Amino acid sequence: MMTEKGSRAAYTLEFKLEAVRLVHGGQAKAVTAKILGVPAPTLGNWVRLAAQGNLRTHSCPRQKPWRLAVD
Repeated sequence: MMTEKGSRAAYTLEFKLEAVRLVHGGQAKAVTAKILGVPAPTLGNWVRLAAQGNLRTHSCPRQKPWRLAVD
């Protein structure tokens, strides 16, 4: 989801939550990252932030963080 040359990619909160859900569901981070076209370290950050309850969108720094419901 790169926007312009040299720009950072912007991902929606829903996209991040779905990526984290796939990892929590047992899919390897590297595989998930490759399928979704996201750098593996970025996905690792999302998983870590979701576990801490601090996952949010990059474009909304004051947005309320969301916790991932783990069933």
